[in-house]
Formats: sequence, structure tokens, C-alpha cells
Amino acid sequence: MRLRVATEADAMAVATLHAESWRAHYRGAYRDEYLDGEVVQDRIRVWKERLSTETLLGVSRQRVSAEGNPPEVKWPAAGRVDVNGTAGRI
Repeated sequence: MRLRVATEADAMAVATLHAESWRAHYRGAYRDEYLDGEVVQDRIRVWKERLSTETLLGVSRQRVSAEGNPPEVKWPAAGRVDVNGTAGRI
């Protein structure tokens, strides 16, 4: 597995993976209308912003795995989350 620093150019692939994960695992926690519609555009906006900075969640840049043709994108994530006023760490 090759790891490299994620850039803003990776935002679409990471956002798509993130949205697919939310669709599979967060039914009932988020509105179906959101998960079935705007979640991808929302995640693209978030990941473009996150990947355009030198640090993310107080940690230096995210690393992604990009292998294959087309590349299979994977990324580790950790940090503080705040969903609907409820904070936690992942």
C-alpha cells in the first residue's frame, strides 16, 4: 500500500467514499433526503476545505492510499467530531 499526502485534487474521491460510508452506516442518524441527495456535494465542500490547509483536525495533513487503475482511495481519519451539538472523538 502506498500512502501519500492528500491534496485538494483528492477531495472528490475522498468525499465520494465518505458519502457512501455515511449512506451505508448513518441511516436513521441523518435524514434520508440528505443521505440520498446533498451528502456528496456537502462532503466535497468539506473535503476541499480540509485538504486545502496544512493541518487537519490539529494534525498534519491526511494521508491517502491510492492504488490501481483507476486508483482505489482509502483514508484514515481521527479527531473531534460535532454532530447536531454532540461532540466526540473518533
